[in-house]
Amino acid sequence: MGTFRFDERMGLGAAFGSGEESDLLLRLLKHKVKGRYHGKQYIYHPAKQETPERAFSYGRGFGAIYKKAVMDYHFFIMLPIFVLRIAKGALNIALYKDKKTRISSLRGRIQGFIAYKIRRDHG
Repeated sequence: MGTFRFDERMGLGAAFGSGEESDLLLRLLKHKVKGRYHGKQYIYHPAKQETPERAFSYGRGFGAIYKKAVMDYHFFIMLPIFVLRIAKGALNIALYKDKKTRISSLRGRIQGFIAYKIRRDHG
């Protein structure tokens, strides 16, 4: 079994502002690494003010992880799920307030999916 590392292009302060933990889990699944689920464990993040900038950054990570799941890890079921999430995001713009933040999130998701480049050197 090889070494598994976070994709340094994903996460807080990176070009794709989220998804590093999901990427690591997807990579472990791809390599059939066994593990244990601890349902009583959780990670706590303090509530933060959602801004259009933050929504865009997180959205880019969201789009990148879906592209990586499909194109690199070959979890093809993730493509229609991504399309449905994009459609839901567009519908939410029409249904809810805070349109600027929701538009930023949707733009980030689409841009992240398009902009993320698959690398073959991560193992």
